[in-house]
Amino acid sequence: MAQTESLLRATRKNWPAYLYLLPAALVFTAFVLYPIGRAAVWSFTDLSLLDPGGARYVGWDNYRAILSDQEVGLDPQTWADWRSMFGAADDPARPTWKRWLTFDWPGGAVWNTVKFTVLFLPPFVIVPLIIAVMLNQVRTGSVFLRTVIFIPVIISVAVASVIWIILYNPNYGIFNLAIGLVRDALNWVVGLVSSNDAYFTFNGPNWLGDRLWAMPAIAFMCFWNGMGLNVLLYLVGLQRIDTELYEAAVVDGVTARQQFLRITLPLLRPTTYLVVLLSLIGALRVFGQMWIMTEGGPQNSTVSYVMYLYRVAFHPTRDFEFGYASALAFVLAAVIFVLTACTQRFSRAVEQ
Repeated sequence: MAQTESLLRATRKNWPAYLYLLPAALVFTAFVLYPIGRAAVWSFTDLSLLDPGGARYVGWDNYRAILSDQEVGLDPQTWADWRSMFGAADDPARPTWKRWLTFDWPGGAVWNTVKFTVLFLPPFVIVPLIIAVMLNQVRTGSVFLRTVIFIPVIISVAVASVIWIILYNPNYGIFNLAIGLVRDALNWVVGLVSSNDAYFTFNGPNWLGDRLWAMPAIAFMCFWNGMGLNVLLYLVGLQRIDTELYEAAVVDGVTARQQFLRITLPLLRPTTYLVVLLSLIGALRVFGQMWIMTEGGPQNSTVSYVMYLYRVAFHPTRDFEFGYASALAFVLAAVIFVLTACTQRFSRAVEQ
Protein backbone atom coordinates (compact mmCIF):
# COMPACT_ATOMS: atom_id res chain seq x y z
CA MET A 1 0.00 0.00 0.00
CA ALA A 2 2.81 2.37 0.91
CA GLN A 3 4.57 1.62 -2.37
CA THR A 4 1.39 2.40 -4.30
CA GLU A 5 0.95 5.73 -2.54
CA SER A 6 4.61 6.56 -3.17
CA LEU A 7 4.18 5.77 -6.87
CA LEU A 8 1.08 7.97 -7.08
CA ARG A 9 2.88 10.87 -5.38
CA ALA A 10 5.81 10.50 -7.79
CA THR A 11 3.41 10.45 -10.74
CA ARG A 12 1.61 13.60 -9.58
CA LYS A 13 4.94 15.30 -8.99
CA ASN A 14 6.33 14.38 -12.44
CA TRP A 15 3.18 14.90 -14.51
CA PRO A 16 4.77 17.72 -16.59
CA ALA A 17 7.48 15.30 -17.73
CA TYR A 18 4.86 12.74 -18.80
CA LEU A 19 3.02 15.49 -20.63
CA TYR A 20 6.15 16.35 -22.60
CA LEU A 21 6.62 12.66 -23.46
CA LEU A 22 3.03 12.24 -24.64
CA PRO A 23 3.53 13.44 -28.26
CA ALA A 24 6.52 11.13 -28.75
CA ALA A 25 4.59 8.24 -27.17
CA LEU A 26 1.64 8.85 -29.51
CA VAL A 27 3.89 8.95 -32.57
CA PHE A 28 5.70 5.78 -31.44
CA THR A 29 2.39 4.01 -30.89
CA ALA A 30 0.93 5.11 -34.22
CA PHE A 31 3.95 4.39 -36.40
CA VAL A 32 5.68 1.50 -34.56
CA LEU A 33 3.51 -0.40 -32.08
CA TYR A 34 0.30 -0.33 -34.14
CA PRO A 35 1.93 -1.50 -37.41
CA ILE A 36 3.74 -4.30 -35.55
CA GLY A 37 0.51 -5.43 -33.91
CA ARG A 38 -1.42 -5.22 -37.17
CA ALA A 39 1.25 -7.23 -39.01
CA ALA A 40 1.14 -9.85 -36.25
CA VAL A 41 -2.59 -10.27 -36.89
CA TRP A 42 -2.06 -10.39 -40.67
CA SER A 43 0.52 -13.17 -40.31
CA PHE A 44 -2.29 -15.52 -39.28
CA THR A 45 -4.46 -14.67 -42.30
CA ASP A 46 -4.31 -15.10 -46.09
CA LEU A 47 -4.60 -11.33 -46.61
CA SER A 48 -3.93 -10.07 -50.12
CA LEU A 49 -3.81 -6.43 -51.07
CA LEU A 50 -5.92 -7.27 -54.13
CA ASP A 51 -8.76 -8.45 -51.88
CA PRO A 52 -8.29 -6.92 -48.41
CA GLY A 53 -11.88 -7.63 -47.42
CA GLY A 54 -11.61 -11.33 -48.21
CA ALA A 55 -8.90 -12.19 -45.70
CA ARG A 56 -9.47 -15.42 -43.79
CA TYR A 57 -7.90 -16.69 -40.59
CA VAL A 58 -5.55 -19.56 -41.47
CA GLY A 59 -3.83 -20.11 -38.15
CA TRP A 60 -0.21 -21.24 -38.41
CA ASP A 61 -0.46 -22.16 -42.11
CA ASN A 62 1.72 -19.23 -43.21
CA TYR A 63 4.48 -20.23 -40.81
CA ARG A 64 4.27 -23.87 -41.87
CA ALA A 65 4.41 -22.80 -45.52
CA ILE A 66 7.78 -21.15 -44.89
CA LEU A 67 9.31 -24.56 -44.13
CA SER A 68 8.15 -26.01 -47.47
CA ASP A 69 8.74 -22.94 -49.66
CA GLN A 70 11.54 -23.78 -52.11
CA GLU A 71 12.32 -20.09 -52.63
CA VAL A 72 12.95 -19.71 -48.89
CA GLY A 73 15.30 -22.69 -48.97
CA LEU A 74 14.23 -24.73 -45.94
CA ASP A 75 12.44 -27.44 -47.92
CA PRO A 76 13.64 -31.09 -47.91
CA GLN A 77 15.28 -30.79 -51.36
CA THR A 78 17.54 -27.98 -50.14
CA TRP A 79 18.60 -30.05 -47.14
CA ALA A 80 19.41 -32.89 -49.54
CA ASP A 81 21.61 -30.48 -51.51
CA TRP A 82 23.38 -29.53 -48.29
CA ARG A 83 24.04 -33.19 -47.45
CA SER A 84 25.52 -33.77 -50.90
CA MET A 85 28.09 -31.06 -50.22
CA PHE A 86 29.52 -33.11 -47.37
CA GLY A 87 29.50 -36.41 -49.22
CA ALA A 88 30.89 -37.63 -52.52
CA ALA A 89 30.25 -35.41 -55.51
CA ASP A 90 27.58 -36.62 -57.93
CA ASP A 91 29.39 -34.95 -60.81
CA PRO A 92 33.07 -36.00 -61.11
CA ALA A 93 33.81 -32.76 -62.97
CA ARG A 94 32.53 -30.74 -60.01
CA PRO A 95 34.04 -32.23 -56.85
CA THR A 96 32.99 -31.22 -53.36
CA TRP A 97 36.09 -29.15 -52.68
CA LYS A 98 35.37 -27.04 -55.76
CA ARG A 99 31.81 -26.44 -54.59
CA TRP A 100 33.08 -25.06 -51.32
CA LEU A 101 35.86 -23.08 -52.96
CA THR A 102 33.44 -21.32 -55.28
CA PHE A 103 30.74 -20.90 -52.62
CA ASP A 104 28.30 -22.80 -54.81
CA TRP A 105 25.82 -23.29 -51.98
CA PRO A 106 22.29 -24.66 -52.31
CA GLY A 107 19.83 -21.98 -53.32
CA GLY A 108 17.06 -20.26 -51.43
CA ALA A 109 16.67 -16.88 -49.77
CA VAL A 110 17.77 -18.17 -46.36
CA TRP A 111 21.01 -19.70 -47.62
CA ASN A 112 21.76 -16.71 -49.83
CA THR A 113 21.50 -14.55 -46.70
CA VAL A 114 23.69 -16.97 -44.74
CA LYS A 115 26.24 -16.95 -47.55
CA PHE A 116 26.29 -13.16 -47.61
CA THR A 117 26.71 -13.06 -43.83
CA VAL A 118 29.63 -15.51 -43.94
CA LEU A 119 31.35 -13.45 -46.64
CA PHE A 120 30.56 -10.06 -45.15
CA LEU A 121 30.68 -10.33 -41.35
CA PRO A 122 34.28 -11.45 -40.54
CA PRO A 123 36.10 -8.77 -42.58
CA PHE A 124 33.52 -6.16 -41.58
CA VAL A 125 34.41 -6.75 -37.92
CA ILE A 126 38.15 -7.50 -38.12
CA VAL A 127 39.47 -5.11 -40.79
CA PRO A 128 37.99 -1.94 -39.19
CA LEU A 129 39.61 -2.96 -35.90
CA ILE A 130 43.02 -3.16 -37.56
CA ILE A 131 42.50 0.18 -39.30
CA ALA A 132 41.30 1.82 -36.08
CA VAL A 133 44.34 0.60 -34.15
CA MET A 134 46.65 2.05 -36.80
CA LEU A 135 44.72 5.34 -37.01
CA ASN A 136 44.84 5.66 -33.24
CA GLN A 137 48.64 5.85 -33.50
CA VAL A 138 48.59 8.59 -36.15
CA ARG A 139 49.02 12.15 -34.93
CA THR A 140 49.61 14.18 -38.10
CA GLY A 141 46.75 14.05 -40.60
CA SER A 142 44.55 11.77 -38.48
CA VAL A 143 41.45 13.94 -38.98
CA PHE A 144 41.89 13.85 -42.76
CA LEU A 145 42.36 10.06 -42.78
CA ARG A 146 39.31 9.50 -40.60
CA THR A 147 37.24 11.73 -42.85
CA VAL A 148 38.34 9.88 -45.98
CA ILE A 149 37.52 6.51 -44.41
CA PHE A 150 34.11 7.70 -43.23
CA ILE A 151 33.03 9.32 -46.53
CA PRO A 152 31.59 6.07 -48.03
CA VAL A 153 29.22 5.76 -45.05
CA ILE A 154 27.41 8.99 -45.93
CA ILE A 155 26.89 7.87 -49.54
CA SER A 156 23.38 6.50 -49.96
CA VAL A 157 22.91 2.84 -50.79
CA ALA A 158 21.37 3.71 -54.17
CA VAL A 159 24.24 5.95 -55.26
CA ALA A 160 26.91 3.55 -53.97
CA SER A 161 25.25 0.62 -55.74
CA VAL A 162 25.17 2.46 -59.08
CA ILE A 163 28.83 3.44 -58.68
CA TRP A 164 29.84 -0.16 -58.07
CA ILE A 165 27.75 -1.43 -60.98
CA ILE A 166 29.98 0.72 -63.17
CA LEU A 167 33.15 -0.46 -61.42
CA TYR A 168 32.10 -4.09 -61.86
CA ASN A 169 31.19 -3.73 -65.53
CA PRO A 170 32.90 -6.62 -67.39
CA ASN A 171 33.81 -4.45 -70.40
CA TYR A 172 34.97 -1.11 -69.01
CA GLY A 173 34.92 -1.57 -65.22
CA ILE A 174 38.09 -0.69 -63.35
CA PHE A 175 38.57 -4.18 -61.92
CA ASN A 176 38.55 -5.96 -65.26
CA LEU A 177 40.68 -3.21 -66.80
CA ALA A 178 43.26 -3.80 -64.05
CA ILE A 179 43.14 -7.56 -64.65
CA GLY A 180 43.64 -6.92 -68.37
CA LEU A 181 46.66 -4.71 -67.68
CA VAL A 182 48.23 -7.41 -65.51
CA ARG A 183 47.57 -9.99 -68.23
CA ASP A 184 49.13 -7.81 -70.92
CA ALA A 185 52.14 -7.07 -68.71
CA LEU A 186 52.72 -10.78 -68.09
CA ASN A 187 52.41 -11.54 -71.78
CA TRP A 188 54.92 -8.77 -72.56
CA VAL A 189 57.40 -10.25 -70.09
CA VAL A 190 56.92 -13.72 -71.56
CA GLY A 191 57.33 -12.29 -75.07
CA LEU A 192 60.79 -11.02 -74.19
CA VAL A 193 62.09 -14.55 -73.65
CA SER A 194 59.75 -16.52 -75.88
CA SER A 195 58.11 -16.26 -79.27
CA ASN A 196 54.73 -16.87 -77.66
CA ASP A 197 53.29 -13.40 -77.03
CA ALA A 198 49.87 -14.57 -75.80
CA TYR A 199 50.74 -17.07 -73.10
CA PHE A 200 48.24 -15.64 -70.60
CA THR A 201 44.67 -15.40 -71.86
CA PHE A 202 42.66 -14.94 -68.67
CA ASN A 203 40.04 -12.19 -68.47
CA GLY A 204 38.16 -10.63 -65.60
CA PRO A 205 34.89 -12.34 -64.62
CA ASN A 206 31.42 -11.00 -65.15
CA TRP A 207 31.22 -9.91 -61.52
CA LEU A 208 27.48 -9.36 -61.24
CA GLY A 209 26.44 -11.73 -64.03
CA ASP A 210 28.13 -14.88 -62.73
CA ARG A 211 26.36 -16.68 -59.90
CA LEU A 212 29.70 -17.64 -58.33
CA TRP A 213 30.99 -14.06 -58.22
CA ALA A 214 27.85 -11.98 -57.71
CA MET A 215 27.49 -12.51 -53.97
CA PRO A 216 31.19 -11.91 -53.12
CA ALA A 217 31.07 -8.77 -55.29
CA ILE A 218 28.04 -7.43 -53.42
CA ALA A 219 29.57 -8.34 -50.06
CA PHE A 220 32.73 -6.37 -50.93
CA MET A 221 30.66 -3.36 -51.98
CA CYS A 222 28.72 -3.47 -48.68
CA PHE A 223 32.01 -3.76 -46.79
CA TRP A 224 33.32 -0.62 -48.52
CA ASN A 225 30.08 1.26 -47.96
CA GLY A 226 29.80 0.65 -44.21
CA MET A 227 33.32 -0.01 -42.94
CA GLY A 228 33.90 3.60 -41.85
CA LEU A 229 31.21 3.42 -39.17
CA ASN A 230 32.87 0.44 -37.50
CA VAL A 231 36.25 2.19 -37.67
CA LEU A 232 34.70 5.16 -35.88
CA LEU A 233 33.16 2.94 -33.19
CA TYR A 234 36.47 1.20 -32.60
CA LEU A 235 38.27 4.55 -32.40
CA VAL A 236 35.86 5.72 -29.72
CA GLY A 237 36.50 2.52 -27.77
CA LEU A 238 40.27 2.86 -28.14
CA GLN A 239 40.28 6.43 -26.92
CA ARG A 240 38.45 5.37 -23.76
CA ILE A 241 41.34 3.08 -22.78
CA ASP A 242 43.65 4.71 -20.23
CA THR A 243 47.04 5.39 -21.83
CA GLU A 244 48.72 4.75 -18.49
CA LEU A 245 48.09 1.05 -19.01
CA TYR A 246 50.22 1.08 -22.15
CA GLU A 247 52.91 3.16 -20.46
CA ALA A 248 53.11 0.68 -17.61
CA ALA A 249 53.24 -2.20 -20.07
CA VAL A 250 56.18 -0.58 -21.91
CA VAL A 251 58.04 -0.20 -18.61
CA ASP A 252 57.46 -3.89 -17.91
CA GLY A 253 58.87 -4.82 -21.31
CA VAL A 254 55.58 -5.94 -22.87
CA THR A 255 55.73 -6.09 -26.68
CA ALA A 256 53.29 -4.31 -28.96
CA ARG A 257 51.68 -7.62 -29.89
CA GLN A 258 51.17 -8.54 -26.23
CA GLN A 259 49.73 -5.09 -25.52
CA PHE A 260 47.17 -5.61 -28.27
CA LEU A 261 46.20 -9.09 -27.06
CA ARG A 262 46.21 -8.42 -23.30
CA ILE A 263 45.13 -4.79 -23.06
CA THR A 264 43.45 -3.56 -26.23
CA LEU A 265 41.27 -6.55 -27.10
CA PRO A 266 39.95 -7.23 -23.55
CA LEU A 267 39.07 -3.58 -22.97
CA LEU A 268 37.44 -3.34 -26.40
CA ARG A 269 34.98 -6.17 -25.71
CA PRO A 270 31.94 -3.90 -25.21
CA THR A 271 32.72 -2.07 -28.45
CA THR A 272 33.39 -5.32 -30.29
CA TYR A 273 30.08 -6.72 -29.05
CA LEU A 274 28.29 -3.64 -30.38
CA VAL A 275 30.06 -3.85 -33.75
CA VAL A 276 29.34 -7.57 -34.13
CA LEU A 277 25.69 -7.13 -33.19
CA LEU A 278 25.05 -4.20 -35.53
CA SER A 279 26.94 -5.89 -38.37
CA LEU A 280 25.07 -9.16 -37.91
CA ILE A 281 21.68 -7.46 -37.93
CA GLY A 282 22.68 -5.45 -40.99
CA ALA A 283 23.79 -8.59 -42.83
CA LEU A 284 20.54 -10.40 -42.10
CA ARG A 285 18.52 -7.38 -43.28
CA VAL A 286 20.46 -6.74 -46.49
CA PHE A 287 18.20 -5.72 -49.35
CA GLY A 288 18.93 -2.47 -51.18
CA GLN A 289 22.35 -3.37 -52.56
CA MET A 290 21.16 -6.68 -54.01
CA TRP A 291 17.96 -5.19 -55.39
CA ILE A 292 19.73 -2.38 -57.22
CA MET A 293 22.84 -4.24 -58.38
CA THR A 294 21.42 -7.60 -59.48
CA GLU A 295 17.67 -7.67 -58.70
CA GLY A 296 18.31 -11.10 -57.22
CA GLY A 297 20.14 -12.55 -60.23
CA PRO A 298 21.78 -14.33 -61.77
CA GLN A 299 19.59 -17.42 -61.31
CA ASN A 300 18.24 -16.05 -57.99
CA SER A 301 21.71 -16.46 -56.45
CA THR A 302 21.50 -13.06 -54.73
CA VAL A 303 17.89 -13.12 -53.54
CA SER A 304 18.21 -12.29 -49.85
CA TYR A 305 15.55 -13.13 -47.29
CA VAL A 306 14.33 -9.52 -47.10
CA MET A 307 14.26 -9.26 -50.90
CA TYR A 308 12.09 -12.36 -51.09
CA LEU A 309 9.83 -10.88 -48.40
CA TYR A 310 9.54 -7.72 -50.50
CA ARG A 311 8.66 -9.73 -53.60
CA VAL A 312 5.95 -11.63 -51.74
CA ALA A 313 4.39 -8.45 -50.38
CA PHE A 314 4.69 -6.07 -53.32
CA HIS A 315 5.28 -8.02 -56.54
CA PRO A 316 2.19 -8.46 -58.78
CA THR A 317 3.11 -12.06 -59.63
CA ARG A 318 2.68 -12.98 -55.95
CA ASP A 319 -0.72 -11.22 -55.64
CA PHE A 320 0.58 -8.93 -52.88
CA GLU A 321 0.44 -11.63 -50.21
CA PHE A 322 0.60 -9.45 -47.11
CA GLY A 323 -0.34 -12.30 -44.79
CA TYR A 324 2.52 -14.58 -45.85
CA ALA A 325 4.94 -11.63 -45.99
CA SER A 326 4.04 -10.69 -42.42
CA ALA A 327 4.84 -14.24 -41.31
CA LEU A 328 8.20 -14.04 -43.08
CA ALA A 329 8.91 -10.75 -41.32
CA PHE A 330 8.16 -12.13 -37.87
CA VAL A 331 10.33 -15.17 -38.48
CA LEU A 332 13.22 -12.85 -39.35
CA ALA A 333 12.52 -10.76 -36.24
CA ALA A 334 12.56 -13.90 -34.10
CA VAL A 335 15.87 -15.03 -35.61
CA ILE A 336 17.45 -11.62 -34.99
CA PHE A 337 16.15 -11.64 -31.41
CA VAL A 338 17.59 -15.11 -30.73
CA LEU A 339 20.95 -14.25 -32.30
CA THR A 340 21.09 -11.00 -30.31
CA ALA A 341 20.42 -12.87 -27.08
CA CYS A 342 23.05 -15.50 -27.93
CA THR A 343 25.61 -12.82 -28.80
CA GLN A 344 24.93 -10.98 -25.56
CA ARG A 345 25.18 -14.18 -23.52
CA PHE A 346 28.45 -15.10 -25.22
CA SER A 347 29.82 -11.61 -24.57
CA ARG A 348 29.01 -11.87 -20.87
CA ALA A 349 30.53 -15.33 -20.66
CA VAL A 350 33.77 -14.08 -22.20
CA GLU A 351 33.92 -11.11 -19.81
CA GLN A 352 33.54 -13.43 -16.82
